[in-house]
Amino acid sequence: MRTGGSSAKGASFERSVASKLSLWLTAGKDRDALSRNTSSGGRFTSTERGIPGDIMAVHPAAFEFCSKITIECKHHKDINLDRFITHGEKSFIGRVFSKTKTQCSKHGYIPAIIAKSNNSPTFFICEAELGNTIIRARSSSRQFNYHWLHMGKYFMCDLDDLLAWVDPRIFLADLRKNEIRSV
Repeated sequence: MRTGGSSAKGASFERSVASKLSLWLTAGKDRDALSRNTSSGGRFTSTERGIPGDIMAVHPAAFEFCSKITIECKHHKDINLDRFITHGEKSFIGRVFSKTKTQCSKHGYIPAIIAKSNNSPTFFICEAELGNTIIRARSSSRQFNYHWLHMGKYFMCDLDDLLAWVDPRIFLADLRKNEIRSV
């Protein structure tokens, strides 16, 4: 990526995440059920009006997902995942998660971070309760790799594994049944 292209890289990453999640939610039928949020969540950050996060629903198939979960996307040269593992909320990802959680808790959303460093996998990071929902919604008995961090406070997995092995219908039904909210 050229120098100074960080906002273009971030916008491209957000569009890619929206497309992947759209295909997951619609069983491969629609890549445009989700879209980049207006001003990529910046409007909400400055005015606290609208929808927090970087991804928004633009199709009925995605409305329920977005009515419960806020996705914040981060693509940086180095997200310092090791620092998040060792220093938690003092790290870059920890600060992003804390800010997203604050925005979500005011409006009843569940925070989730989708983060990527250059030349590395894309990770899905959330709080433990949502992580348990993900594990319960696996569509097969096949185990995918995931990690509990900070004594079980956070759940983290590869985004592609989540999309391949978690059934979105079971996931959303479990969210409905258990009324998970940001704490």
